Amino acid sequence: MAAVIPTRQVRTPASAIAGLHRLLDWWGQGLRLALPLRWRQRWFPPPPGVWLRLDEADAFAWVGRRDDAAPAPSPAGGAPEAVLARHPDLPRWLLLPAGHAVHARVQLPQAAAGHLREALRYEIDRQTPFAADAVAWDARLLALDAVAGTAQTELVAVPLARLSPSLARAQALGIVLQGVDAADDEGRPTGVNLLPRELRSRPMSRWRQRNLTLAAIALLLVVAGAAGSLQRERHRATDIQASLQRERAEARRVAEQRQRLADLTDGARQIQAQRARRALLPVLLDALAERLPGNSHVERLSVQGERLQLSGIAPQSTRLVPALQGSPLWREVTMSGAVAADASRGGDRYTLDIRLAPAGGEAKP
Repeated sequence: MAAVIPTRQVRTPASAIAGLHRLLDWWGQGLRLALPLRWRQRWFPPPPGVWLRLDEADAFAWVGRRDDAAPAPSPAGGAPEAVLARHPDLPRWLLLPAGHAVHARVQLPQAAAGHLREALRYEIDRQTPFAADAVAWDARLLALDAVAGTAQTELVAVPLARLSPSLARAQALGIVLQGVDAADDEGRPTGVNLLPRELRSRPMSRWRQRNLTLAAIALLLVVAGAAGSLQRERHRATDIQASLQRERAEARRVAEQRQRLADLTDGARQIQAQRARRALLPVLLDALAERLPGNSHVERLSVQGERLQLSGIAPQSTRLVPALQGSPLWREVTMSGAVAADASRGGDRYTLDIRLAPAGGEAKP
């Protein structure tokens, strides 16, 4: 019977991701269905689990796969508590007896195989005698016909009135279920999960717990190692900074000592030059006395470095410059300023600038 495909609604990002997961599951299931049954059982066996029968009269548990038929109840070793204690890591599945669920085969377009629940949600009222809100249901893909472009699916629904007592008993026994399946006519699980999604739980394997613990320990060790390395680098940076500060202080101290030495050397040189000038001053006075005319008078004489300034009164001051030329004690003689006549003393006031020779290069006249 062909099904009516509802119009697609606007999807949110979360529903789009869930749809992608279902599409990938459908694609992988389609690839597995293309293989022979023996190959599928050998290469893609379903994972084992603890299967439970929780009837009103008794409770029975066994370990098996989806392809295995339910064994006959056995007094030895079939108690749920004992089986669950021996296999704490396996998922728990409740298997409903044959006849408790309604099975309906529905043909869909091949494009709807990736979202069976959306496609079959509106088929519950048509394919089963129950309303959609009164049943727990699921669907599975049976076969794909690429030539016809169709997909054979199976809709499985169980009334909540039949499912609720078994769920209540499982809760009373402290059993956390990962799924509910319905047995077919041969007693094998159909391959659906009738447990409402809000009641499903994922088992935490002991190995997974150990791996998570080891991963947490490894992460803590990595963080501790990184923190220790960072602390060592900080200490190293602090030591380098302190070493740089010491080197800078040492460099400043050396620079200060060098500057002090340069100042002392310069001061000693100046003192030596002053001593040489002082020792040369009598020689300069003798040389000036020999070259200046007898009628000239010297009122002031000052020596500043290599410059000697001479001022006084002379009858013919213009003849002083030629008279002083040619001495090895100085290099240049110039008249500084204008010559002013002094009538009271009968001469001209003059000022001479004499550039002295270096202190080490003088010669006696």
